[in-house]
Amino acid sequence: MIFTDDFAFRGVNSSNFMLKPSLFRNYTGNINLEKSLLRNFRKRLPNHLKYRDMDIWDIMILGQHHGLSTRLLDWSRSPLVALHFATVPLNNENSAVWKINLCHLNNNLLHSTLSLEDKVKHIFTIEDIKKATKSDDFFKPLDKFDKQFKSIIMFAPPNIDERISNQSSLFTIANYSINCYEDYIRINNIECYKYIIPYNIKLNLRESLDKCNISEESLFPGLDGLTQFPNRHYRSCC
Repeated sequence: MIFTDDFAFRGVNSSNFMLKPSLFRNYTGNINLEKSLLRNFRKRLPNHLKYRDMDIWDIMILGQHHGLSTRLLDWSRSPLVALHFATVPLNNENSAVWKINLCHLNNNLLHSTLSLEDKVKHIFTIEDIKKATKSDDFFKPLDKFDKQFKSIIMFAPPNIDERISNQSSLFTIANYSINCYEDYIRINNIECYKYIIPYNIKLNLRESLDKCNISEESLFPGLDGLTQFPNRHYRSCC
């Protein structure tokens, strides 16, 4: 599932939800708390992961991938994947899908040496961020990022498992002072749209997505998807 245009999409199952990373939704979002979360997650990794050569960015992406509160925000290249997340779980609230111009966003970096000079390239990778914040100290890259970048950056994560590729995943990361994206987007005239999905069409939309194989089973390969899909399907029949 590949979409070649310049937009990224994010679905939320309540239109009241803002573009706010989980670190700032669930906690105060201060930098010391962020480091404590990452440190404890790293310390508790199972042995087959603990001894890999993972830096702070690898740990942050892995944690985000499995539910840790981080400053990362999930996006997708696919509007259908965004619609999936806008319609699970089903509820009686209006949902929303955000659509943002990722080229416009990534070309708006302020006071940064990182740039998309290659005209073929329209999105950063985690390797670009690692190169710009390189350090032998585990936490230093995060400090260097906040000093160097005063913007929001969208990047493609490494394919650490099938879930990343099946969801056509992208992430945004921002300076820790940007704890909610809407003001930054408005002030910097970033092309961005919010589409409201009325609650009374969500069930029909959900059924259409399932018929197109856009479901937990395809987006979350493995046992997680195999349990989530029947749970939702039979709950909707009750």
